Amino acid sequence: MNAIDNIRKNLLFLLLIIILVILIVLFLLNLTADTTIGQISELTDEWTLYYEDGQYQNVDLTRFYETTGIKIKKGDTFTLTTTLPDLGYTEFPTLIFKSTYFAYDLYFDGIQIASYKVDRFEDNRYIGSSTRFIPLSTKYAGMQLTIRVYVASDDLFSGYYPPILGSYSDLKSYYIGSKLLPITTGIFMIIFSLAFAFITILFYYAIPEILNLVYSSILCGVIGVWILCYYNVASLFMNVTYESTLEYTALYCIVPLSYLIVNSIKKHYYDKIFNILAIMSIFLSLFFILLHYLNIVYLDVMLPFYYVLCFIGTVVTIVYIYLDHRDHVLSPSERILLKSLFVCILFILAQMVSYTLVDNNTIVFSDISDNFIPIGGLIFIYAQMYNYFVYITESYARKQEYASLTHLAYADGLTNLANRSMSEKIMAELDATDTDYCILSMDLNGLKDINDKYGHSAGDRYITDFAKILKSNFEPYGTCCRIGGDEFLIIMPNSTSDEIDALISKTKSSLDVLNVLYSEFKRSVACGYAFRHDCPNEDFHSVYLKADERMYAEKKLMHKKLGILTRV
Repeated sequence: MNAIDNIRKNLLFLLLIIILVILIVLFLLNLTADTTIGQISELTDEWTLYYEDGQYQNVDLTRFYETTGIKIKKGDTFTLTTTLPDLGYTEFPTLIFKSTYFAYDLYFDGIQIASYKVDRFEDNRYIGSSTRFIPLSTKYAGMQLTIRVYVASDDLFSGYYPPILGSYSDLKSYYIGSKLLPITTGIFMIIFSLAFAFITILFYYAIPEILNLVYSSILCGVIGVWILCYYNVASLFMNVTYESTLEYTALYCIVPLSYLIVNSIKKHYYDKIFNILAIMSIFLSLFFILLHYLNIVYLDVMLPFYYVLCFIGTVVTIVYIYLDHRDHVLSPSERILLKSLFVCILFILAQMVSYTLVDNNTIVFSDISDNFIPIGGLIFIYAQMYNYFVYITESYARKQEYASLTHLAYADGLTNLANRSMSEKIMAELDATDTDYCILSMDLNGLKDINDKYGHSAGDRYITDFAKILKSNFEPYGTCCRIGGDEFLIIMPNSTSDEIDALISKTKSSLDVLNVLYSEFKRSVACGYAFRHDCPNEDFHSVYLKADERMYAEKKLMHKKLGILTRV
C-alpha cells in the first residue's frame, strides 16, 4: 500500500502541474486572441435608432441604455441603421450578428438578406440566442445596413453585441480565437464524458459502487454541451436551430445530476432532509424543462428560481463535505468527487452572478468573469481524471488484498501449494462435471525420524524440496496440494495410467538425485492413485480413499524394505 500511495502522490503532483499548465496556456490564448486578424471592424457606434415615434442619433450598441435611456420591453420593435465602412478589398465579406432573445429582419440597402425567427415572435413562442455568419455583397462599402428588431423578453439587456464586419475567413478565425477556452473545454468534456461513461457503464454490473462515476461522467458531458451552447459556439460544429433551448436544458439538468452523484456517493435513503431537498430540486428542474417545451413558461424566465435550487444544492454539498471531514466516512475517491462538484457549482454560480451584475450595469464586462464556467469545467474534469486514477488504485489495492486473503485461505504456508480446503474445492468442482479425473495420493517416508534426529528445519527442507519436485513434474498436468504434514495430493483431470506412472517414476528419480547430492538423510515417497471411473456413482471422497488405500499398501512395502516402523 505504501508503494501505491507514493505512486498516487507522484501522479497527483504530475497531473496537477499538467492541468495548471493547460489552464494557464488556454486562458492566456483566450485573453490574447488576435482580435485584429485581417480587416475586421466592430460596428459599435454611429447607429441611428427608430423607436416608436422617436429618432436617436449616434447610438452606441454596447451602451444602449446609457445612450438612449430606453428600457426595452417584451413585444417592442425598433429599427437600427448604419452605414458600412470601407475595409478595402475584402474576400467574401461577412457579418457576424449575435441576437439575444430577439427576432430580426436584416436589410442591405433596402434588400432583405436575413431573417431570424420572426414567425416565432409573432406566435409568441420562445426565441433564444444565436450567432450567425451572414454573407454580404462585395460592394458593401457605403451601403446602409438596417436591422429590424423584435424583442421577445423583458429587461433583456443594457447593451447589444455589435455586429462585426470582415472577410469570412478572418471573422471565423477571430470568433474561434476569442472563444478558444470554452470551445476546447466543451469539446474535451463531451469526449471525456462519452468515453468514460461507456467504460463505467460496462463495469457497472460487476462493480455497482461505480455508479457515482457514471453520473459524474454524464455530468461532464452535460456541462460540456452547456458550455458550447452558452458561448454560442455549438453552431460551429453542428446545425443547432434551438441552441438556447439545448443550453438551458443542459443547465437545468446539472442540479438533478448533482443530487444523484451525492446520493450515489453515500446512500441517503433514510435521510429525510436530503430526500426532500433532492426530490424537490429534481422535480422542479424537470418541471421547468417541461413547461418550456410546452411553451407555457420559458427556461430563461425561471432562472431566478433555478439559482435558488443551485444555492441549496451548494449548501447541501458543503454540509456533506463538513460531515465527511468530521467523521471520515467517505473513501478518497468519493471525497474528490464531492469536492470537485462543489468547486464546479461555485464557478457556475460565480458566472451567473457576474452575468447578472454586468447586465444591471453594476460591474464592467471582463474576459476573466466571462470564463468562470470553462475554468470550473476544466477543474471538474481534472478532478474526474484524478478520481478515476484513485478509484483504480483503490480497486487494485482491494483486489490485491482479496487475492492475498484468498491465497492464505487456500494455500499451504510452507510450500505455497494448494491446501486441503483448496483440494476439496477443486475435486467438488470436478464432481459437478462429466470429466474423468485421477487423484494421486503421496506420502513422504521417514519425515518423523528426520524431525527427531536432525530437527524440524531439516524436516521442513525435506518437505519444501519435495514440493519443488512436484511442481516441476506435475503442475503442467494438474494441481499439487499439501493436505497434511507429510501428505500430498495431485488432482489430474483427463490423465492416463501410463502418464501418471511415468510422472511418479520421474519424481522418484528426482528424489534419488537429491539423495546422492545431499546424503545426510534418505528421501522417498509412497504413491497410490485412483480414477473417477474406479468408483462409479461415487463422489471424490471415495476416489480419494481408494487412492489413499493404494498408497498405504505401497508404503507398508517400502517401510518394510527400508526398516522404518509403520505408523499406526
